Amino acid sequence: MALETKEKELEEIEANLRALREEKETISTKNRGLREVKAIYGKVEELEKRLMDWRNRLPEEYKGIELVELDNLIEDMKDLVDKARRYESFLSSIMRARQLRDEIERIKSEIKAITGGLSIEELDNQVSTLNSAISARLADRKRLEKSIEELSQARDKCPVCGSVLTEEHRERLMKRYRDEMEELTKTISSLERAYKDSKKRLDRAREKDAHLRRVEGEYNNHIKWISVEYGDIITEALPNKRGVEEVLDELDGVPKLLLRKLLQDASELGISLDISNISRIENLVSYIQNRMSEIKKVRTEMESYLKEVGELNNMRNILESKMSEVGISRDELESLDEMIREHESRLKEIEDSINRDEKRRRELSGEIGVLRSKIEDLREMYAKYEEYVRKKELLEKIKSEIEVLDALNDIFADRGFPKYFVNNVFIPHLERRVNIYLESLSSQFRLRFEPTEHGIKVEVLEAGKFRDIHTLSGGESTVIGLAFRLGLGEVISQLGGKSYTLDFMIFDEAFPHLDREKKNAVLEVIDELIKNNVLSQVIVITHDFEIRSSQVFKSVVEVYREGEVSRLRVVEAV
Repeated sequence: MALETKEKELEEIEANLRALREEKETISTKNRGLREVKAIYGKVEELEKRLMDWRNRLPEEYKGIELVELDNLIEDMKDLVDKARRYESFLSSIMRARQLRDEIERIKSEIKAITGGLSIEELDNQVSTLNSAISARLADRKRLEKSIEELSQARDKCPVCGSVLTEEHRERLMKRYRDEMEELTKTISSLERAYKDSKKRLDRAREKDAHLRRVEGEYNNHIKWISVEYGDIITEALPNKRGVEEVLDELDGVPKLLLRKLLQDASELGISLDISNISRIENLVSYIQNRMSEIKKVRTEMESYLKEVGELNNMRNILESKMSEVGISRDELESLDEMIREHESRLKEIEDSINRDEKRRRELSGEIGVLRSKIEDLREMYAKYEEYVRKKELLEKIKSEIEVLDALNDIFADRGFPKYFVNNVFIPHLERRVNIYLESLSSQFRLRFEPTEHGIKVEVLEAGKFRDIHTLSGGESTVIGLAFRLGLGEVISQLGGKSYTLDFMIFDEAFPHLDREKKNAVLEVIDELIKNNVLSQVIVITHDFEIRSSQVFKSVVEVYREGEVSRLRVVEAV
């Protein structure tokens, strides 16, 4: 009954959720449309404001002008700048020609200064004349040297006049020859100096002349190039000049003539210029370029303006279409925000209702699922229970048979019975007795014995937790060792199914590391073993004087040395 009630409630909630979601979708669609209308209306207002600002900012001279007119004006300005730059290039070429002509005149003056007013051919003839004179004087000096040599080697006859050669005659002739030789040497030196100076001036003049020929060649070629490249400028802009040479002669006034021509061209093209600051072609180029930049900027802004006008018209059409789609009039545009808020408020109410119904739907679905799951589980459990009862009866029967067979196998297999006895009787009994002795010795430790294939695994437990045997102190190890020996002795005394008394047990230095309480506990255990006939005699070997004073022992035997011999004596008897 509970399941049917919850399922009916769930159906009602799901029907209500479908209705709420349909209403939510309708309002959401309407609200999205209103928001889109609001966004489009905002863009229209923004574009209208931006276009109004641009129209107010535009200079008066550009208002009402078309883009094509601006493009034509920019092209005319480009042509005017190109012409101005060509004029600048022409002036640079003319200035270069002027420099070359000045350099030609300078080189000619330098050559004239070097030659002393002579031509290079006259200076060359002068050098040749001096060279011939030097050669003639050298020949005269050679003949004179030969005459001096002949006179110095003559003996009786004079080689000059053929008369008898005396020493006085020889000396007179030698003096005359020496004087002539000295005069001739001076003349040769003077001629050689004059020759070197003239030759040096001739070489410099020829070098300057070669440079002059190169500069003249460059000048002539440059003049021809100017005539070909810029002849139209001379003809059109400088009509009173008949050639490049005439332009060079009157170069100072040429820049002003060219500037005047450019200003005239600008006026003819309809380009208004403020010429108050234009005194050179460079100023004109800079001014026009600035005007071009300004016009290009206006053109770009105008192009953007026209594009935004188109965008504005498009946005207005979109706005009208969207308003028609949403179902609002232009008068309702001012109340868009209020309409949106009302829709959002209703959407929030619907969303809250949906959330509440969804939560309840999930709760009901969970509860119904749990109920159905429980019913199914109960059915499965009942079927499993029946199967369990059947199999349990069979299993109990098989288990009993297996236990009997395992016990028989353990007992009668090879080494089965001794192993079975040790693992199932001896070791558990030993563990119980050892732990009883540990409890009697007031120890917090207990031992656990586990049979293995190779012996017995001993585990030490402290408060139920495993303790590593290697971490035990000396006293703890001593107590555990004593309990093990006592328990083992007792178990051995009971083998064979009946108890019998062990003849003796020896404790060799079994009390080190024990405090007085532990020692007394050990002695009490030993006393009980003797009284219960588990042990008939206990022998304790110790250096501990507290042990010898115990009432447990009937006698104390002391070992001492006498020289090299060990002796015994009873020092105390009870």
